[in-house]
Amino acid sequence: MKGLKPVLLLIGVMLVGSGCASWSHGWDMKPYKASGKRDLNEVKEYAERLEQAAVTRPQVQNLIKQLKYIVGAEPDNFDATVKLSQAWIVKAIGHPRDTGEQGDSLRRAITLAERAMSLNPDFLAAVRGVPKGKVSDAVSTLDALYAPAVATWSLATMLYFEESLSEVLKITNSEVLDDVQVALSWMEEKAPDYNGHVVLALKGMAAAVRSGADMVCVSANFDAAVQASPDSMLNLWLRSKYLYRNFKDKVSERTDLKAIRDLKVEYSPGFTPLNRMIRLMAEKKYKH
Repeated sequence: MKGLKPVLLLIGVMLVGSGCASWSHGWDMKPYKASGKRDLNEVKEYAERLEQAAVTRPQVQNLIKQLKYIVGAEPDNFDATVKLSQAWIVKAIGHPRDTGEQGDSLRRAITLAERAMSLNPDFLAAVRGVPKGKVSDAVSTLDALYAPAVATWSLATMLYFEESLSEVLKITNSEVLDDVQVALSWMEEKAPDYNGHVVLALKGMAAAVRSGADMVCVSANFDAAVQASPDSMLNLWLRSKYLYRNFKDKVSERTDLKAIRDLKVEYSPGFTPLNRMIRLMAEKKYKH
């Protein structure tokens, strides 16, 4: 019996990793309910203030709370749904590697980004028209306005793949990266300039986290992303972490961390709390 529990645990983790059992995709997600009676405009104003200032875990959790209320009151609010997904990413990257809480936060981010895409009725019909439909089955129905959801989903999915799955589960769930690649190809066609050309950095990440990746082969997209948008903290962070750190180029990693440290958060494209968390991590890492 002692050997049974680890086996059952592994099966459970594999099901979670493949998205088959432990949580529903965004298109089957039950709507949030706005608990309590609050002035919605006041909640939105408070959420905006938190978005401009949140950096500690309690502040990020408070931002999540306010955004959940907004999405509960306005289920069709695309911007709030995407921001809620992004806020869960911020919470996730603030946790130590491979913690259950980090994985849970990233799964929430994935689901909410899918939910945002599902606000498009054509997407919803397409993904439900395929047994066990995936984002790659329906992303072609979207227009460029949905780029924030597609980019956020791609980032959250790859973070979950790389940071929360074991090496064995990465092999058995490698098709997740194929799903992401279709989404990134859509972004290249529909919204190549979105959020500081982040699609280039995401393409670099998708290549870097594959088994057997070669630094020379995956560096071009990272470099192009940073060159196209040198003020993007996200592009620099993805290159420093998934290119230079992965391939143990400490000198180049520190150069990118210093570049992040020297940028001003308010002038960097993207979700402000995510940029602020990246800046905080870069400052801590650069000291060591």
